Amino acid sequence: MPDDAPAPPPPPLRPLRTALALGLAAATSLGLARFSYALLLPPMRAALGWNYLTAGAMNTVNAAGYLAGALLAPRVFARLDARRAMLAGGAAAALLLAAHGAARGDALLYALRFLTGVASAVSFVGGGLLAARLAATPGAPAGLVLGLYYGGTGVGIIVSALVVPPLPWRGAWVLLGALAFRVELEIGDSPFESTASAKSAGEQAIRDNQSHYCPSPGLPVFREEAARFVRRREFRCASCS
Repeated sequence: MPDDAPAPPPPPLRPLRTALALGLAAATSLGLARFSYALLLPPMRAALGWNYLTAGAMNTVNAAGYLAGALLAPRVFARLDARRAMLAGGAAAALLLAAHGAARGDALLYALRFLTGVASAVSFVGGGLLAARLAATPGAPAGLVLGLYYGGTGVGIIVSALVVPPLPWRGAWVLLGALAFRVELEIGDSPFESTASAKSAGEQAIRDNQSHYCPSPGLPVFREEAARFVRRREFRCASCS
């Protein structure tokens, strides 16, 4: 490259900030919710009298939950957009992590490990989808965006290694849940771009004086559309019978 060639412009900051925010989802769904179990296994095994089969089965059940969540993710995304699915999965995982600290039997712990896997997988897949979309936007450094997202897993592992060992295992699970929930609050306030259509619709609603609470039965235009939807579904069901 010639010496007088212009230096490449720095990557835009907004995609990088958004990628960092998304990386917190990976920190929760894999770092806090899954890999932290390796740190908690020794004290849990000693306190609960587990044999090697039970200790390994807890991890296997969690992995099965991740598989189930990944397989269910397309159905979830058919009903929720990727961001809502990511946030809902992360919030559910946070509550389930905290519930580990109150579990009194192996059966409940098996259920919690499985459900944590399901919720975390939905959150992780949703975050990956958002990161891929962000990487595809013009001007975004695709490799760096994806690296920041998937690198969030390592951040979660480091945080787990710092906060888990000094605590009793029940307190550690509660703290992990609290940290995961705090992460969800941070992600929910992250700088996702509003689409041009959403901005335009909001401005139009203000101009049309539609910025107040709607009537309890709902707006007529939405009620009419809901009625048409139901009629179409009923027609399809009748034609199939």
